[in-house]
Amino acid sequence: MSKRLSGSHREQGIEDMAESLNLAKSSINLYFSRVNPEFDLIFIHQSEDEINSERNKQLHDIELSYLLNLMSAIEAKFKIDYAIRCEQKKKDELSRIFGEKYKNNGLKVKFDEDILKSWRSFVSDTSIVNELFTIVKYRNWLAHGKFWLLKTNVERFDFDYVYSIADYIQNHWPLMD
Repeated sequence: MSKRLSGSHREQGIEDMAESLNLAKSSINLYFSRVNPEFDLIFIHQSEDEINSERNKQLHDIELSYLLNLMSAIEAKFKIDYAIRCEQKKKDELSRIFGEKYKNNGLKVKFDEDILKSWRSFVSDTSIVNELFTIVKYRNWLAHGKFWLLKTNVERFDFDYVYSIADYIQNHWPLMD
């Protein structure tokens, strides 16, 4: 059982992900526009509707990819916070709860069941924590190929929505860095 975090220090910042996604979307839009010098060769046998449909599919797929990265970055932020609180033996109430989990499990804790459930008691707006539980379910559904029926409105989970939650947490919650 690992008792110390061997951090890579290669965590992705959410701002960097948003910038990268915007660049990727711009690239896709440029590829599917008449400004692309190869447009007529690439899309010679396709109608405008087919081209727009394919562009929209590509934009959707790239957003899902970045969304998975964003959701992973959120989890990493919380797991790093957990490790720092435990390894530095912080004395606040949340850190003490984490310390008990750490004694039994070290760093092998579950994000939703161990970390988020503990956070729920220490934030004034539990709706954010509840939304994180749903986001974790959505992330797992995406990461495992969408093969089961997810009992939530998946359409609301776009990059901008999850980014706004990540940004709020980053700026308003006492996560350790």
